[in-house]
Amino acid sequence: MSKTLRTLSQLQDALDAERVWRLKELSILRKKLLSGIGKIGVAREDDLSLLRPCITMLYAHWEGFVKAACGAYLEFVALQRLANKEMLSPFLALAARRHVSQSDVTGAEADRLMASFYREHGDRRGYIPYKNGVDTKSNLWFDVFRDIYESLGLSWQGYELKRMLIDTKLVSKRNAIAHGRFIDVKSDDVEELFDNIIELMDKIKEQLLDSAQNGKYKLPNH
Repeated sequence: MSKTLRTLSQLQDALDAERVWRLKELSILRKKLLSGIGKIGVAREDDLSLLRPCITMLYAHWEGFVKAACGAYLEFVALQRLANKEMLSPFLALAARRHVSQSDVTGAEADRLMASFYREHGDRRGYIPYKNGVDTKSNLWFDVFRDIYESLGLSWQGYELKRMLIDTKLVSKRNAIAHGRFIDVKSDDVEELFDNIIELMDKIKEQLLDSAQNGKYKLPNH
């Protein structure tokens, strides 16, 4: 996503591009690795060994899409040139922390500078740092995803039903595989993950576009 994301159409193009290549790769992976598993009686051991790489790739696309899509949304908001008083609290907090970080102060002095920012800089244009994107912490558990959404002023409650799937069937198993531990992986679980990761990518994309289109990154009446 090297193109500057100032407009809704630019954001949509960026999110569409992220989705398309990931969906294509996941579709190929699913077809190549899962098409013959379990079709004739019990799956063979060498077939089942292909399921573990599926978990690692599914996780990679889960983390990669969230990082890229949410980072694109953050950039879009940052480039809307909002005044500080127009921003939702999470974005205002980012702008305030940036303001304080530019001064070589710590402790109580930093607290005073933060307070003065909120009191005196409301009408000024806010500068939201976005070039470092969002931090998935290399382990995108559900709680990390929730924190990212909260930092962007987005509602995450609609994803709560996916918590167990994300934590138990995806992240935990991916970590075990990445550390060389043997785990038993069922073909039905992998099929479920394919369906759900694609569903989550689509849902995240639509939510980000809806929020951008309807100005949900701003306080009401601004």
